[in-house]
Parts: sequence; C-alpha cells; structure tokens
Amino acid sequence: MNKKLVHRTLENGLQVYFYPDSNKHSVLIDLIVHYGAFHSDFISDGKKVHMRNGMAHLIEHLLYERSKSGNFRELFGHKQMQTNASTYTYVTDYYVDTVEDVEFALQHLIEGISVPVFTREDIEATKPAIYQEIRMRNDEIGRSAYKSKIRNLFQNYSYIDGLGTLEDVESFTYEQVKLCYDTFYQPKNEILFITGNFDVEELYQKIQEIYASLEFQDISFSFSSIPEPIEVKKQYDKIMMPTPKDYVSISYKLDFSRYSNEKRRMLSYYLNFFLREHFGVISPLYKKLMDEKVIDTLLDYDFDYLEDYLMITVSGYTNDEEIFTKKVREVLESPKGLKEKFFILNLKDKKMGQLCTDFSLYQLSCQFKENVSYYHYADFDTAEDLESLCFQDFKSFIEGLEFKEYCVTKITDVKKV
Repeated sequence: MNKKLVHRTLENGLQVYFYPDSNKHSVLIDLIVHYGAFHSDFISDGKKVHMRNGMAHLIEHLLYERSKSGNFRELFGHKQMQTNASTYTYVTDYYVDTVEDVEFALQHLIEGISVPVFTREDIEATKPAIYQEIRMRNDEIGRSAYKSKIRNLFQNYSYIDGLGTLEDVESFTYEQVKLCYDTFYQPKNEILFITGNFDVEELYQKIQEIYASLEFQDISFSFSSIPEPIEVKKQYDKIMMPTPKDYVSISYKLDFSRYSNEKRRMLSYYLNFFLREHFGVISPLYKKLMDEKVIDTLLDYDFDYLEDYLMITVSGYTNDEEIFTKKVREVLESPKGLKEKFFILNLKDKKMGQLCTDFSLYQLSCQFKENVSYYHYADFDTAEDLESLCFQDFKSFIEGLEFKEYCVTKITDVKKV
C-alpha cells in the first residue's frame, strides 16, 4: 500500500482510505459502491436474481438527483462545490470536491446515498433523462461498435453496456430498484476515499458519528459466477447506421485468469506501451495505411477487462476493409520488432504522467477508482511502482499473448447498401 494512504475499517464494514496532503487547498470525497453495470446476476438473501442492463446506472441517477437532501448538483453547487456520479463496469461512484465546509459535504454525501427516500414516482421521473441519454448515445459509432464487440466476443454474459436499452429502463419497477439498492448499498460493500488537506483523526471521528446515526439492512449477497468459454460467439457483424465512412473494429478475446489483480494493473502499462508503439502515430503500420490511403485518420486502440478475459481492440475509419483487417491482424497475431528504445520512451512518458498525477486530487481519485473498479484493489500507483517495469518482461509478456479468438464489426452507412 502507498505509504501515505491510511486505511481504517468501521464496525459496519465500511472501508475508509485517507490520503492527506497539507499542500492542497481542497478535499475530494469519493463514495464507491461495489455494484456496477456488469452485475446483472446475483444472489440476494439466498434468492437468485437476474436484472436487465442499466439498473446500476438508473440507481446512480436516482440517488444523485433525488437524495435525502435533494439534487446533489444543486445542493453542492450552491456552495461552489464540484460534484458528479458515474457508473462503471464493477462500481458506482459519487464524489464531492470542496475547499470549505468539508464536514457538510461529507455528511450530505453519505446521508444522500445511505438514506433512501425515493418513491415510485421518483423512479418514473428519473427515467426520461436516461431515455434521452440512451437515444443520444445510440448515434455514437464508438458505442455501437462496443456493444457489438461485447455481444460477439461473449457467449454467456447478459451484460452489453451500462446504459441498457429503452426497453430495459422502462421495465424497471420500484420493487426491483429497491431490491438492488437494499442488496448493494450497504457499508460493508462500500469504500470511502478522501484525499486533500484535512486532519485524518478529525475526519475519521466525523465519519464514525455520521454512520452511527444511520441504520442499514444487513442482507447477504454474492455475485453469480457465469461460465464463459474462450471461443467467441460470432466472428463478424455488420451494423448499418449513418457514418461518413466505413468504420471497422477488430477485437480479440484473451484468457487472463492466470494473472492476479495487482499483476493485471502493472501489465496494463505493458499493454499501453505495445498498442501505442504498433498503432500510434509513430507506428510503421499507421504510416503504411496512411500512405496507401487505407485510412485517412488516426487509429483507435484500447484494451479492457470483463471478468477473467482481456479484450484488445483496434478500430478506424477505412477505405478498404479487407486490407485494414488483414494488416491489423498481422501485427497483433505475430507481434514483431518490439524495440527497447520505444519502451524506454514510453516508460519515461508514463513516469512523468504519474508525477503529474500526484499533484492533482482529481487524477489521484480517478486512479484509485480505476484500480478499485477494474483491478479490484484499493490503492493507486506511484512512480516507484514503475521502476519494476523492464523491457525483457515487456517483450516476454507481449510475445506470450495468444491472439486467436477475435471478432470484426463493420459499421457502414445504410445509403451505401
């Protein structure tokens, strides 16, 4: 654990992490709930439950907009505090960033999330904003490609994305919302992360006082284990929607079950280095595809995790689907020419980025949440962590990846068909 990170556990099971920094002017408070977009299947109080996509996101909106103290944006905004909420794959997060009235922010954030006052009418009044969000996002090519990737890579997961469809959200009842809230919004399933200028003992005492005044249901629960084979469900998908040019996305599904969560976090740096070297603006492939007019813009590349599987995706607008797909597959399936000089440059860049992160409360918070959400451990990285990375390990790791199972998504304009 980072030496400056102070960890405490309340009697109710809440995990509290403090990262004090007297050089800062503000305090950022995060309340993180271990319930996210992926959690559609679970066991609550001994009963199996299945929910459609979008429930965690609906609850996020509901609590943020209709808390015990009212709308968080209005409540905290009146005091010039910054606030927001987000639903991730495995967690939901609520935060407040403030210079003054820290105890006010802490109390109203905790009570707003922990004391449910929502009604059936509140739920129905919350849905229209989500309908609008879904409609807007349905016009995004990247989101359509992502949903296609998840549908085609995985055979047994019901998860598609965090928003769900209009039909999903419309179907949610008060009883379903209350069941999910009561099951997951318990202190034992939450983390409180606070960073900035504050006294640890004073704030910890305040946290204990707040929670001592609250009551919670103690419901036993577990997330259902869903078996998933390495083989993809479907290898090719075509989507017709308005697009200025064909957009092609190649996604690979790799078994990552042998790596611990902490190891995955460190290996994520190697994955970033690899993708940047082979698909970034300095890569030979990018130059070749540009010179041959196969592409006219930058390549999109990323990686993500879903349970024990790693997904690596390379996408782009292209004038020639066949050549684009062939060249990207060649690079991924037979990685060659890993250069130490590029590794050193990437590592220096990452170290500088980490040093800059240490000066930003928001960036520290984001990294902590990323590690909690995607790598399932409560800590954040330091420049010292990066010292353990070396080129030989990088080369061995990349060359050991098995790029076999993949799917291709093509998005083309309906007018061209």
